[in-house]
Amino acid sequence: MVEAFSTGLVLSYTYIAWRPESKSQAFWMTVALHALLNGIAVTVGFCFND
Repeated sequence: MVEAFSTGLVLSYTYIAWRPESKSQAFWMTVALHALLNGIAVTVGFCFND
C-alpha cells in the first residue's frame, strides 16, 4: 500500500515539476506529503503491531 502511495507521489511531483513556475512549490509539497505518509505508515504499524 505504501508503494502505491509513493508511486502516486512521484507521478504527482513529476506533473507539477514540469510547470516551471511551480518547482519550489512542488518540492515542498512532496516533502510534506512524504512526511504525512510516513506518519500514517508509522501509526498504522503501531496499531497493527499492538
